Amino acid sequence: MNNFCITGRLTADPVLRMTQAGKAVTSYRVAVNRSYSREGDPTADFFQVTAFGKAAEFVKRYFTKGQMIAVSGELRLDEYTTQSGEKRMQPTIYANTQDFCGDGKNKQTGTQQASKPTSVPADEFMPVDAPADDDDDLPF
Repeated sequence: MNNFCITGRLTADPVLRMTQAGKAVTSYRVAVNRSYSREGDPTADFFQVTAFGKAAEFVKRYFTKGQMIAVSGELRLDEYTTQSGEKRMQPTIYANTQDFCGDGKNKQTGTQQASKPTSVPADEFMPVDAPADDDDDLPF
């Protein structure tokens, strides 16, 4: 099973573009701190991430440079040829899920990120009647 999970900070604002078929695609890089370093200086690995469709629109809308993100998806090796004719491979994470994480603080500016509304308007909920206190039909 190919499942790759990372947590880190975006190195730049996500870039949204559309395919010829009209599907949204977002690409961004995530810096992931290593758990140790030889000289005591913090080191990081940088991962390229690609998201499609609603996931692409989500990350473009709610994430900015420096913000913490948790990504889960498939790790693939994309092959391409440079202008000089060299064949190269680029590891890319194709995101299945992208989530908010961390303290909500933008490490670049030191400012608190505005929280995004997560509640749904009350008129979109259907009321549910309270269950009856009749538990006589329970098998235990």
